[in-house]
Amino acid sequence: MRTRKELHGIAVMDVSGGKKLGSVDDLVVAAESGRVLALTLSSGMLGSGTYVPIEDVRSIGPDAVTVDGESVVRRDAEMPEQIGAARESSRALVGKKVVTEAGSLLGTIGDYLIDESARRVTGLVVGGGLLSAQDGLSADRILSVGPDAVIVTDEATEAAGAEQPRSPWAGD
Repeated sequence: MRTRKELHGIAVMDVSGGKKLGSVDDLVVAAESGRVLALTLSSGMLGSGTYVPIEDVRSIGPDAVTVDGESVVRRDAEMPEQIGAARESSRALVGKKVVTEAGSLLGTIGDYLIDESARRVTGLVVGGGLLSAQDGLSADRILSVGPDAVIVTDEATEAAGAEQPRSPWAGD
């Protein structure tokens, strides 16, 4: 697992031609599920304003993202509406407030953890508020992601064994 910041800037390589197609600029994450939908590219042979749908990613390795051919890199103008809307939501995730369902401010999201093989967000890096400078918060505690805040389950009720609603970010 790596953070979004750690993935920023790694090369996107075409395994069939050995070419660097660009570098990862950001991740597009579906707010309703925590799934990674696409990688946006910052530069490369096709220039900025491009992305790769996650289903066209062969592997997210320690030093590069690999894909099969240049044709998987698409222009932003071709981006489906679902991915475009998720892109705007993903951009706003960092800096969003994290509030418990009981109304306690835990802090703000500074980054998030990605499971490269599952291609989903598994945790949030939260700072300020009730949490220390950079505490991790498991994504399975997320109840909802809204325009103003991420709402998470209460840790106290979890510890007491109270039944919690299933998080849409908990995985399959």
